[in-house]
Amino acid sequence: MIDLIHRQFGLRCLGFVWSNEQSLPNADVFHFHEASATNNLSGNPLEIPEIVNLSLESKLIHETTRRDKETSKLLDLTGKRPVSCSQIDLKDGMLYYLCDGGLRLFGVFPLTKTSKRILRINIITDPDLSLSLTDVQRRHTLLYPEFICRYEAVYQFTCAKFTAQFDKCESLIGPPLSFVVGSLSTEVDLLSGSCLPSILEDLVLLKTIYEAHELGLSSWNSSHSSLTLEGFQMNLPNIFIYQDKQKTTFDAVSYASIRASLANRRLDSAELLWDTVKGVSSGHALRSFVNSAIAYLLDHREVLELHRRNDTQLAIKLRSLLSRGGPVNIDSGVPFPFGIECLLELGLNKLTNDCLCLLEPFVPEVALSSPDPDNSWNLEYRWARLHHLYKASCFLASFTSHCSKQAFIPELRKILSKPDEKDEWRSLLHSDTPLIVRHQFELPVSELLVPISGILPSLWIMQLDADQPVRTSVRLVYEQLSGGVAEKKYICHEMKLVDTYWPSAATPPVS
Repeated sequence: MIDLIHRQFGLRCLGFVWSNEQSLPNADVFHFHEASATNNLSGNPLEIPEIVNLSLESKLIHETTRRDKETSKLLDLTGKRPVSCSQIDLKDGMLYYLCDGGLRLFGVFPLTKTSKRILRINIITDPDLSLSLTDVQRRHTLLYPEFICRYEAVYQFTCAKFTAQFDKCESLIGPPLSFVVGSLSTEVDLLSGSCLPSILEDLVLLKTIYEAHELGLSSWNSSHSSLTLEGFQMNLPNIFIYQDKQKTTFDAVSYASIRASLANRRLDSAELLWDTVKGVSSGHALRSFVNSAIAYLLDHREVLELHRRNDTQLAIKLRSLLSRGGPVNIDSGVPFPFGIECLLELGLNKLTNDCLCLLEPFVPEVALSSPDPDNSWNLEYRWARLHHLYKASCFLASFTSHCSKQAFIPELRKILSKPDEKDEWRSLLHSDTPLIVRHQFELPVSELLVPISGILPSLWIMQLDADQPVRTSVRLVYEQLSGGVAEKKYICHEMKLVDTYWPSAATPPVS
């Protein structure tokens, strides 16, 4: 509520004041009767007609249900007791809970030396949504010869919010017209599997391996450590096979097509190896697996495939061996000392390519940008690059669910071109709590994928402003109580701000 008051009126509200006394039960739920006022039997608090009134049972059930009724997210006064008007010392910038029945709030805000602004808020728990806009306006502007009326609506989507301000509307809590430009605010949790679950699963695994690398450990915990060398060697022909996957194109952009593009991506040999050995739990086991894979690939070069941008140790070693020509026998001599860094490189390379696969159809130049050759061997540089691409990919997954391709491609380019803050990638690496990133941009209603004419706003505001006879601002804030987008259940916060003459020696009127 404090933020809403600031956005609508520009006022700085310092807080709320209510009574410190213990709150009494709701009078609508509990009724008290004096014994002398009734002729009851054996002290029964109910009168005879009430005892035999069978409808009382349903009433009690109804009143019990009211205790669990939904409350406002903007302002919840449940259990709060109003203060007495005669016992308060009004302070500027505070909102006082004065009236229980009408749920009225009252506040005074400084304007000049001889004037203040008075804010009153009434909460209507069951507003009449069938009224016309003209009827609602007339009710609040009878004393004002001229006024300006505008509207604001907020629509809540999954991980996004669309806000629009507009001048014309057809009905109460009605949507803006298609040409109205609003703001889409996207909020993504990088550590939630709701966006890109397959990438996040490997990312969490990489975090465990990297922690072992930083601590200098030779082994680490793994939930997929059942792989044996014998089983791996027997399965090599099934791991490295000729792939007939082709680049898939989609006529319509959607979240499903985004995930399908990952499933249909053609992997090179290093990426296939990562998918197989990512569950190892020690450096010794990893070396055995990698050397067995190298020996197999050199004997079956027809299935060996390395992407152009693959600059891992394994890819470099394979290219070096292949450049010699002729057969290569690596069983005689010392095996290649691939350690935990090799495994990290394989994983970082795989996930980086996954992100590039998602981004390239929309921003082709992202795949053409080569990593810094001076830092390509640096694991921290690889982590930072993956973080940047993964963040953009998560935004992409969110954008495709909410707006058109024409609307989000320019924003995707902005996200990719904007450098991350220094060491921002470490928050992804070391945090286990939700890691929220946000992006906001403007677009017309017509570019939204969800037709807002078919859903209800979570917040709908009528803004009325008049200068004569005194400057007055009215905000009718309709807040949806139900979580469902189709259930028409609202409360209305009637907010009225009036400029008043207020000499410093005068006693401020409360009512």
